[in-house]
Amino acid sequence: MSARAMSRRRALKGLLVLGAGGAALSACGATPTPQVVEKVVTSVVEREVTKIVEGTPQIVKETVVITEVQTQVVEQVVTATPAPKGPVNLVLADYVYDMEDQQKLVDMWNADHPDMPMEGQFAPWDTYWTKIQTQIAGGQVPDVIDMSAFYVVVLAFRNGLLNIDPLIERDSFPIGDFYPTSVETFRWQYGQIRVGEGPLWAMPESAQCGDMFYYNKSIFDKEGIPYPDDSWDWDKLLAVAKALTKTASDGTTEQWGLIVPADARMIWWPYTWQAGGEQFDDEMKNSLAESEPSVTALQRVVDYFQVDKVCPLPGSMQMHPFMSGKVAMCYDGYWMATMTFTEITEFGWDVAAPPKGPVKRQIGLGCDAWSIMSGSKNIDAAWEFLKWASIDKGGDFIVQYINAGFPYKPLARKYTYAKDRTLPPQSLWIYDDLINEAHIEYCAGNYAEYASAATSEVEAAVIGKKTPQEAARDAATNVNSILAEAWKKYVG
Repeated sequence: MSARAMSRRRALKGLLVLGAGGAALSACGATPTPQVVEKVVTSVVEREVTKIVEGTPQIVKETVVITEVQTQVVEQVVTATPAPKGPVNLVLADYVYDMEDQQKLVDMWNADHPDMPMEGQFAPWDTYWTKIQTQIAGGQVPDVIDMSAFYVVVLAFRNGLLNIDPLIERDSFPIGDFYPTSVETFRWQYGQIRVGEGPLWAMPESAQCGDMFYYNKSIFDKEGIPYPDDSWDWDKLLAVAKALTKTASDGTTEQWGLIVPADARMIWWPYTWQAGGEQFDDEMKNSLAESEPSVTALQRVVDYFQVDKVCPLPGSMQMHPFMSGKVAMCYDGYWMATMTFTEITEFGWDVAAPPKGPVKRQIGLGCDAWSIMSGSKNIDAAWEFLKWASIDKGGDFIVQYINAGFPYKPLARKYTYAKDRTLPPQSLWIYDDLINEAHIEYCAGNYAEYASAATSEVEAAVIGKKTPQEAARDAATNVNSILAEAWKKYVG
């Protein structure tokens, strides 16, 4: 999920300026932690097949060999290799987003755990996932990796990740104090292609919505319009967007009422939930893009561009439109609040709850996590790092300097969602409740392909190349084809 692909050090140090605001296991000689390995049974069977020989009434029975991928899941308890005496050397793999703070996290761990020294191995996002899969295939893996929700099915399916449920139960780890959706995102069961249920393959490390709602306080003040509040719905949003869209005498728009990303994940899917629908069926075998709530959602988004003309077309402005000071309201990702928008000094800005749809108000949640590799020879030490980086000193550092959208509620509420913030966005605390009830993202095998296919249709519709109905139809066709490939690949 690579919202963290740009530096956040300076932004987070500004963001987190506020007003008032388990026993460790020895890595050396510790009892090895049993690994619960789940595998789908593949069997080869002989079966008699009856057929009629063409051109004759003769019936022939043949015995054929058939390979079946059955739904039965076998649990095997594998005892980890005892750790050697002396220091345990850990390897942490991560993709690059802020090397200074990433390395500082490693250095902090090493200072606190001299008997479990850690080496950081960093790679660009574009090569990171290929490298991890190559390491799994070669049997030489890091101990801990930074895991994106987009890849959990891919790596867990290849038996590359460790199920951490037994460790959580053994140590009475407070997993219930994490935002629920952040945990569900990293659960996956063999025989499925989407996340949400099954063993837990990672410890959540971030919880960031992709559809946060921002507004320019200075524009609202100038026009004498009250700030957005919890009572707003889609109709109120449109009415205010129209009032705040200003046209010059030559017909050009000099101030826009609204910015909406032409993106499935960030606007079409959340609007569909708010309209009371889903984009996929429960098993994620079929796209529901042509359902009434989905088309209603896409129609509303397209109308912002084509009918109401309160939103500029994609790519029509060089810088981020909201940062220009000429946009009243904006949907964008959580990471903009903790990175790019913190550079704004020319006008006041804040966040509000996204306007409610015809049925409800709901946001999605994008997450990263820490995973222990199943091939690690230092599982107990790796587990200590996960705990330290989640609820202990490491987590305290991460939420302040690396990722303010933190999944562990006590730390998130201590730093990010405090109600006495002194710097924008001062109202960030309202997202505490929204994130606590967030919709799980549609993360599954082949995520990049079906998300891209859906976004392409949103883009075609907002520029007027297709009607919302045509875009929804084509999205369903393309996405269903990709889902079929995913089922074949990950289930059989």
